Amino acid sequence: MGLFSRKECDVCKKKLSLAEGLKCLDGSICSECKKKMSPLFTDYKNTPIEKIKEHLVYREANKSRVKEFVASATYGEYPKVLIDEKHNWFVLSKQPKLMEENPDVFDFKDVKDFSFHVEQSKRELHFTNKKGRTCSYKPARYEFLYQAKFNILMDHPFIQDISIRMTQNDVKIISEMADKEKNEQTNENYQKMLESAKSLRQVFEAHKKNVFNKIINDGHKYF
Repeated sequence: MGLFSRKECDVCKKKLSLAEGLKCLDGSICSECKKKMSPLFTDYKNTPIEKIKEHLVYREANKSRVKEFVASATYGEYPKVLIDEKHNWFVLSKQPKLMEENPDVFDFKDVKDFSFHVEQSKRELHFTNKKGRTCSYKPARYEFLYQAKFNILMDHPFIQDISIRMTQNDVKIISEMADKEKNEQTNENYQKMLESAKSLRQVFEAHKKNVFNKIINDGHKYF
């Protein structure tokens, strides 16, 4: 092979220019193959080519499940969590047409654990006085930013951890420290974000309970 010979994608064998190719653990893949991968499968750099090939086979098979998917409920904003009550499935989607996105169709039976927490950050606000100096308010005033994160731990061959933002934009509250909790309780967007996360948790709890009961009931058939 010459010094300037073109490489090829180790999955589809497409010829790559010198500037092309995404490095994996033991090879390279082209941008077309990368686009076919799940957006939730992020650690391709530490993944061997054989497992990436297996992942792409799974992604192709996933399209048939997407065709069967019928959303009966929707939660959150970014991405939206769609529930299929009939099949005990759920997907995460950012687009209105699922077939264009091919989102991973997950079984509730593969959910190991789930939880949500609220991430918070703050910065102190200042004003400029008549002399042009930057001053603190008295008492100090802050801008608080909140985001509820719903986390799912999966028993899945390619995707183990899923983190979902319950709102597309962070919830913002301007408050003094002493009034912070009161403003959280009265802020409509903050309460709506919490309610959305709690509702999603209840859905996951109900589906996991149903799956567990089904396993128990099916097991009784053999005794």
